[in-house]
Amino acid sequence: MNFEVLKISHVKRNIIIAVLIVLILSSVILTFTKAKYITTQSIPLIQGTINYSASDFNMVAVYLNKGSETLSADKVPHVGYTLNEEQSTCESPDGVEDSISIAYEDASLTFSNVIKKGTKCNVYFDLIPDSEKPILSITTSGNDTSIMVTANAKDNVGIYYYYYKIDDEEEIQSEETNYIFDGLIKDSVHTITVRVEDAAGNEASTSKEVIVGFPTVSETIENLYENNQSMLAYDETVDNNLRYIGANPNNYVYFNCDDYNNPSSSTCELWRIIGIFNENSHGISGEKLVKLIRNDSIGKISWDSAKKNDWSTEKKKKTLNGDYLNGSGSYAATGIKNDTTRNMIANATWKLGGTASYSSASDGLANHFYGYERGTNVYSGNPTTWQGKIALMYLSDYGYATSGGTTTNREACLSKELLNWDESSYSDCKNNDWIFINDYQWTITTNSKSQYYVFYVLNYGNVNCLSNMYFSNTVRPSLYLSSNVSIISGDGSRTNPYTLQN
Repeated sequence: MNFEVLKISHVKRNIIIAVLIVLILSSVILTFTKAKYITTQSIPLIQGTINYSASDFNMVAVYLNKGSETLSADKVPHVGYTLNEEQSTCESPDGVEDSISIAYEDASLTFSNVIKKGTKCNVYFDLIPDSEKPILSITTSGNDTSIMVTANAKDNVGIYYYYYKIDDEEEIQSEETNYIFDGLIKDSVHTITVRVEDAAGNEASTSKEVIVGFPTVSETIENLYENNQSMLAYDETVDNNLRYIGANPNNYVYFNCDDYNNPSSSTCELWRIIGIFNENSHGISGEKLVKLIRNDSIGKISWDSAKKNDWSTEKKKKTLNGDYLNGSGSYAATGIKNDTTRNMIANATWKLGGTASYSSASDGLANHFYGYERGTNVYSGNPTTWQGKIALMYLSDYGYATSGGTTTNREACLSKELLNWDESSYSDCKNNDWIFINDYQWTITTNSKSQYYVFYVLNYGNVNCLSNMYFSNTVRPSLYLSSNVSIISGDGSRTNPYTLQN
């Protein structure tokens, strides 16, 4: 009998516990359900976002006023329109709700004070009057199976649509500045066409022939110039070469690597890109070649112990194109490491012209030296050209690498004789010149008046001639890359240098 009473007591207790659990769960479910319907949420449109409470809206309709016609739209316009606040209204089942406010900013609609279920809003946008055509250029990059096209478009109001086309295929409409054509065949040639349109219907278009594969170094630099003219500039010489400028532009490249498939700071050297030069500088017809200079010196070496400024016979030329190029002798550990690197170096024709006059603004500017170096004025008996792989930078390379600064801009620096760049008022010139390394640096540029004089860059930032060519100054090898060398990765920064492939 006592057992039965105990059993019944247990049953009652279990029933009470079960009821309590059901009540607790019901409370939790109701709480979360209530929270769901009072929490403001966002619904993404094709373009733009409407903020709303889940139970409030019945519909949002978008209309575009374009001149004399009004068109229904399936998205919020992202550019080229303004919100017509007077025409835009919201209605609930009870009638027009004047308390609801509508805001349009950064291609998004925001509705405030929506409190009644079933509210419907009609939103109107007015086209911004615009008769100005966009300006368009395109750049391309890619790999062995694809081409990525970037549309660099400018418009006084903004671009509404981008249209991308390859060969004779149909245009592809997009609101993005990039598009990738994939599944292509390596080395195949395609015509890429890009057309842009603003909201008012003003258009611009351009086309470019592209070869599938990784872009060459010169193509990468030219493409980069379209969007970054703060660290690249044309030198405005007769050849109009494109050069890196500034205190520290992103022109770093991994070079002379043990393994180009696994480049790193421990397996490669850092070199820097001087710029792109045409055949008048290197003698290879029809080619644009990229010139490099080693970031660090290979040591302090005399220009020529025999005190002759004939580059074709001097000691340094033989060193750079002998043991250093072959990675032998005293350069077995620090010279060019392998044939992969050697095959990337173009066998170029280096111009050996010089000058005896360089002391004033009429004969000592960077553009003057550029002309001297490619001229035929040399010391009697010296050759005017030399063909080989590795040499030194020109004096004009140093001059044209400046971007100038806030006190003295680039134009002012290029209008100042290099001999006097050490003047305090021209400190912006050397301080914003990445080739300047606060040390004495040899150049390949010679003085034509005497066989004993060679130009060099001083650690003060100015340049001069030195008769003691047996003195040891900093040597930074310079070379031209073969035209088919490509960039396969990197952004040119010191922490992520360009990686090359031949």
